[in-house]
Amino acid sequence: MKFALAAFFISIFLLPAFAAGDFNGDSLRSFCQTLLNISDASSFEVNMTNVSAFAPPINITTRSDAYYEAVAEMVSANASIQKMANAGLPVIHARDLYLAAGQWLDGQSAKEEIGETSDYRFVSQNVQQILQLESSSFALQDEFNVLDLRLANATSGANLTAALALRDSALAEFRDERFDEAKTLIDQAYAEISSAEAEAVRSQTLLESTRKNVETFLRENWQTILAIIAVVCVLLFIFQKRIRRFLINSKINSLSREKVVLQGMLRDLQRDYFQHGSGNEMTYRIKTKKFADLIRNINRQLPMLKEELKRI
Repeated sequence: MKFALAAFFISIFLLPAFAAGDFNGDSLRSFCQTLLNISDASSFEVNMTNVSAFAPPINITTRSDAYYEAVAEMVSANASIQKMANAGLPVIHARDLYLAAGQWLDGQSAKEEIGETSDYRFVSQNVQQILQLESSSFALQDEFNVLDLRLANATSGANLTAALALRDSALAEFRDERFDEAKTLIDQAYAEISSAEAEAVRSQTLLESTRKNVETFLRENWQTILAIIAVVCVLLFIFQKRIRRFLINSKINSLSREKVVLQGMLRDLQRDYFQHGSGNEMTYRIKTKKFADLIRNINRQLPMLKEELKRI
């Protein structure tokens, strides 16, 4: 009866509670409540800030080895959940598994008391799931730490906006205990970081190549470039009057054409209003004033430009 003896020493070491008596249904419920750190009114709600594991009272004549093995597994699961809670990891699913296992343990123990065959495999299955959740959650926590380090040391100039968005989405999935989805998003974030770094390297390489080409061109052709600039400056100095005359004549011609167009639009407006009676008086007055102002402004500029042309 090695499991019974092991459970006996566990109970002596952890808690001398429930020291004597047959282990009936009420005392088993008390054990489960103590194991889960709950009261009768709490409906098996675990206080994850202070979850303590206790061994049950021992009556080796009324409990099977499978029962004590299940109790030991519950203690292990309890410690696992407490470890996750202390690390700030999500524990909702693990807690639900733990509570279901505790209720199953209660029910199977009651069956043992009345001499029926009990089956504690459900407890073992839930405990294994809890341990797997612990392993997965801590592994993902490590992956998030590594991902943050990767982001912090990414190539300078890389656009990490998409990678950061994927990291945030992965964190949300992790908090909701969708670990597979979180792992997938983490992998996508790594791929996005690599893509952003490659693009940054390509841009930097192109920029550097362009800069070197320009430097090389200037270094090899600076004399020719200076000569061209000197020739252009001399030509501008020699032909500056012609250039100024050309520019002023172009401005005069442009204003003259604009004046002709405005005068034509004004005549059309007057004809439509007086001969055809189209439009109202207010619209006619506003448009007439606008056209007159534009024509007057052109008439003011033309003499000034002609006078400047004479002075050149």
